[in-house]
Amino acid sequence: MQSNYDPLYKPFYCYLTRHNNGSGVNAELREQIARLVWKAKQELDTRAAYNVPLKLYNQYSEALQELTEQIEPGTDNRETLKLAEQARKYLDKRMLYRVRVKSRVY
Repeated sequence: MQSNYDPLYKPFYCYLTRHNNGSGVNAELREQIARLVWKAKQELDTRAAYNVPLKLYNQYSEALQELTEQIEPGTDNRETLKLAEQARKYLDKRMLYRVRVKSRVY
């Protein structure tokens, strides 16, 4: 299990396994963001040695963007914004990195 440790996934794992995360502003949105990243991780784990299609990355990216746009401005939503930023970083570093690009320009 230690070899499968992913430091970028840790905040979402901690959020999903905590028991007191149902309170506060935008608690449902944080739950949805964490579940979205969990689904993306499951997808990456099933495609262990294979590339990820760009269409799949775009699908998760658009879903995260829709959830980020639902964050209500003006409220104390620092934790939700931080979780959304970490989710974007996770998708970019883990999923976008494995998208196969046919013609790379260097």
